[in-house]
Amino acid sequence: MGYLIRSLQCLLAAGLPLVFTLRTHSVFEMNKLTLLRICTVLLLALGVVEYLWQRIYPRPIHEYAATSRHKKNKKPVPPPSTVNAPSSGELAHLNCSPWIPKIFVGLLMAWCVSLLLSTLFGANPWVALIGSYDRWEGLWTQWHYAALLGAFVWLTRSPASLRWMLASLALGASGSSLFGLAQYFGYDVSGAHWTLEVTQRIFGLINNPVHFSAYSAMMFPVLAGLYLAALYDRRPWAMTWQSLLLAAATLTYLMVFFSFSRAAWLGLMVSVTYAWIHATHAIGDPTRQNVWIDFVLTLPALAAWFLISVFRIYTSHLSLAVLAACLLVGYGAALFFLGNDKRTLLLRLCIFLMVGALVSVPSSWTYLLAYLACLAAVIFLSKNSLPQARLRYGLLALGLVLALAPTIFSLPQWLADLSPLAKGSVRNRSITSTIQEKSASLGDDPAKHSSRPSMLRTGIRGWMDGPRNMLIGTGPGTIRYVFPKYKGPEYHQVEGHYESIADNLHNEYINTLLTGGILGLCFWLGLLGLGLYALCAGLGQHWQTPARPVLSGLLGGSLVFLAQSNFNFGTAATKGTFYIFLALGIAGAIRPEIWGEGDAECGTRNAEQKTILNRLFHIPHSTFRIALLCVIAILTLGLLYLIWIPWRADAYYNRGLDLHARANAYGSSDLYQLCLTSLTQAADLFPLETEYRFELGRIYYEVYKKSPTHELRQGALTQARNAYERCLKYQPQNPWYLTRISAVMQRLAALEPDPGAHEDLMIQAENYSVRSSDADPLNPLFLVDAGYLKHQRGKLDEALAYYDRALAIEPNIKQIWVNKANALGTLGRMHEAEAIRKEINDRTRALAEKADSFYQQGNLRMAAMTLAELVHFAPDMLDIRMSLAAIYIQIGGNNLGDAELQYQAVLERNPRHTLAQQGLERLRRQRLKDLGNYSPPNLN
Repeated sequence: MGYLIRSLQCLLAAGLPLVFTLRTHSVFEMNKLTLLRICTVLLLALGVVEYLWQRIYPRPIHEYAATSRHKKNKKPVPPPSTVNAPSSGELAHLNCSPWIPKIFVGLLMAWCVSLLLSTLFGANPWVALIGSYDRWEGLWTQWHYAALLGAFVWLTRSPASLRWMLASLALGASGSSLFGLAQYFGYDVSGAHWTLEVTQRIFGLINNPVHFSAYSAMMFPVLAGLYLAALYDRRPWAMTWQSLLLAAATLTYLMVFFSFSRAAWLGLMVSVTYAWIHATHAIGDPTRQNVWIDFVLTLPALAAWFLISVFRIYTSHLSLAVLAACLLVGYGAALFFLGNDKRTLLLRLCIFLMVGALVSVPSSWTYLLAYLACLAAVIFLSKNSLPQARLRYGLLALGLVLALAPTIFSLPQWLADLSPLAKGSVRNRSITSTIQEKSASLGDDPAKHSSRPSMLRTGIRGWMDGPRNMLIGTGPGTIRYVFPKYKGPEYHQVEGHYESIADNLHNEYINTLLTGGILGLCFWLGLLGLGLYALCAGLGQHWQTPARPVLSGLLGGSLVFLAQSNFNFGTAATKGTFYIFLALGIAGAIRPEIWGEGDAECGTRNAEQKTILNRLFHIPHSTFRIALLCVIAILTLGLLYLIWIPWRADAYYNRGLDLHARANAYGSSDLYQLCLTSLTQAADLFPLETEYRFELGRIYYEVYKKSPTHELRQGALTQARNAYERCLKYQPQNPWYLTRISAVMQRLAALEPDPGAHEDLMIQAENYSVRSSDADPLNPLFLVDAGYLKHQRGKLDEALAYYDRALAIEPNIKQIWVNKANALGTLGRMHEAEAIRKEINDRTRALAEKADSFYQQGNLRMAAMTLAELVHFAPDMLDIRMSLAAIYIQIGGNNLGDAELQYQAVLERNPRHTLAQQGLERLRRQRLKDLGNYSPPNLN
C-alpha cells in the first residue's frame, strides 16, 4: 500500500508539468486537471484504506509474513524490540510544534467549507461548481487542490518518500525543460504546430509561455537547493549527481528566458535573494523563531528595494521612495538588534546589490559587470561562514548560472552593437529583444501596457457590491460570469477589442477575494502562512544539515509563485507544484525525521496523538471497518467516474473542433455532420459546461449560412436556437448567449412567411438584445444590436438613445454613426445626418492616406495597424480588408491567421469575391500542409 501511495505522489509531482496529449488544445489543459483529480482521489482513498486496515490488523504486513515463515519453520516469532523506544519523560522536552497539525486541519476544513458556501450562495452555483471553460477553477477543482495539500501532508511519512518526491519534482522540471529546448531548436516533438515562429513555441508542456516561465522559475530554486545539498556528499560517485543537478538547474533557468515573463522574473529575484541569504549563512542566530522573524522582515525590505532599484519609484513618487529607503534603514537596524554582526549586514547589502544588478543584466553589459563584482564580494565575505571550499565553489557556479541565461542571448547583440562586422551573426533576435525589452520595461507604469489595473479595480468593485460578496464572494471560478457586471469603462479601451472578456483578474489575491470573499481569502492566506512558517521552522531546525538548502529551495519556489501571483494567476502545473512545496514543509514540521535529521522522537509523539481520523474511525468491530472499506471503495469509483465524464466530454469537444477546421478546409458537408455529432455528444455528456453547447449553436449558425434550401436553413437555425436556450438555462445573464440567440431569432423571423409569427420572433429578438445590453452595459456591440432592433421596429427615439450610449463608450465604429445618421434622416433631421456622413468620409480618407504613407515608407507593421484601425471603423470596406490581408501575408509568421480572418470577413459580405476566395484557398493549403496526416482520435 505504501508503494502505491508513494507512486501516486511521485506521479503528481512529475506528471502535472509533463502530462500532455494532442487530444485537447486548450491553454490550461484538461489533462493536467484530470491527473490532479484522479491522483488526489486515489491518494485519499488509499490513505484511509491503509489506516483502517492497520486498525483492523494492527501489525504491519511484513510481521504477518514473518509469522507465516516462522510457523512453517516451527520457530517462535521474536518480540518487537523496545530498547530504543523513548519514554514519556524524554518526549516532554522535545523542540517541536504540536499545534501545527491542529491549525492545519482547522484551516483546511474552514477553507473547504468557505468554498462550499461561496458556491451555494454565490452569483451562480452552476458556474461556481466547475468554473469557466479553459480555467475549470470551480469548487470541484479547488477541493482537489485542498485534497492535494492534505494528502501530501498526511502521507509524506519517511525519508524515502521525501527523496522520491524531490526526485519527481526534479524529473518534471528537467523533462519539461528538455521539451522546451527541443522546440527552441525547431524540433516540435508534440506535432502541435501552434505557431509558425519557432522562437514563439516554447510551451514546455505547460501549454502557455508565460506559465512555463513561472513554473521554471519555481523549480530553479529547488534544483539549486538539491545541488547544494549534494555537495555535502563526499563519496566518489556523488560528483555525477552534483553535475546532473547543476545541469538540470541551468537548463531550467534557461527556460525562464525562453518564455520570458516579467512577473516570474521578479518572483525569481525575490527567491534568489532569500536563498543567497541562507546559502551564505547571513543570519546571526539561525533558530526556528529567528529564521521566521528574519523572513517576515526581509519580504517588505525586498519589496522596498525592488521599488527603488527596479521600478525606480523615485522618478515618480519621491515620498514613497523616501519611505522605502527608511524601511531599508529600519530593516538593517532590526537585523542588528536580532544579533547580526557587521559581516552579515555587509553580506546582505552585497546580496541586495547583486540581485538588483541581475534584474537589469539582460539589457546592459554594465549591469553584468556590476553583478559579477557583487558576486565576487559575496563569495569572499562568506569565506568564514562556509569554510568548505566545495560549498563556496558550488555557490560560485550557481552565481555564474544566474548570469549565463541573460548573457547567452544578449552577448551576440552586444557584440553586434560594438562591431558592425558581427551584425550578421546575431541569431534568434526575437528572444534577445523580448528579454531586453521586458527587462528594460520593468520600471515602467504597468497601466500603459496592460489591462491589469482595470481588472484589479473590477475585483475590488465586485467585492464591495453587497454583504454577500464581501463575506463569501461570488463563488469559485465565476470571474468570467460576473466580470461584465463589475468591469470599468476603461477595460475595453486598454484591452483593444470588445469581444474580450476576462476570466481571471491576473492577481491571485484579488481573484480569491472576489470569488471567495473575505472568509475565503483569510483561510487561504492562513494556509499559505502556515506552510511558509513550517518551511522557516524546518530551516531553523536543520540549519547545520544538508536539508537546509533543500528547504531553502522549497521556500524560494513558493516565493516565486506568491510574487508571480501579484501579476498573474496559477495553473494546474504551477499551483499544484506550489501546494506540494507547502505540504512538504508542513509534513517536515510535523515529522522532522523525514529529513533524516533532527528530533526523530517528535514524529513519534505526534503519531501517538489523537487525530481526527482516530475519532472518526473509532469503530469497535472489525466487521464494521471492513464494511466501511467497501463504502470507501464504492465512493472512490463514483468519484473517478465523475472525473472521467468531463474529460470524455472535453475530448469530444476538441474532436469536434478538429473536424470543424477540416470541414472548413475541405468544404465537406460530411465532416460538418461529424463535427456537429461530436459537439452534441460533448454537450449531452456534460451539460454544465455551456461552452460546448454554445459552440454547437455557433456551428449550426454556420450551417444555416451554407445551406441551399429554405427547410435546411430553418432547421439549422432551430437547432442553434435550442442550443443557445439550453445555455441560458445555466447562465441566464450571460450577454454573449443572449446576443447570439437574438441574432438567431432575427434570422428565423426573416425566414418566417406568417406575419404574426414574424412579429413574435422579432419581439423575442428585441427582448434578448435588450437583456444582453443590460447585462453588459459597457459593451457598445450589444448596445448597437439593441438600438438596431429598435430602429427596425420603428422605435427611433429609443434607438437613438442606444446609439448615443454606444458612441459615448466607443466613437470609433463607423456603423454606429451610419445607423445614427439613418435614424436621424428617418426622423427628418437631415442636417444632422449629413454632418455625420461628412465626418465619416473625412475620417475614412485620412486613415487611408496615413496607411498608404506608412506602406510607401516600408513600415508594414504601422501600415497594418492603421488599416486595422480603419477596418475597425469601417468594417464593410472590402478593398481595405483585402489590402490589410495582403500586408499581413507580407509580414508573415503569426499574421497569416489574421490574413485568413480578413479573407473570411470579405467572403461573408460578398461570397463571390474571387480574389478573397483565391487568397483564402492558398492559406488553407498551407494550413493543411502544416496539419499533415494528423487525424482526430477515435473515441468509440
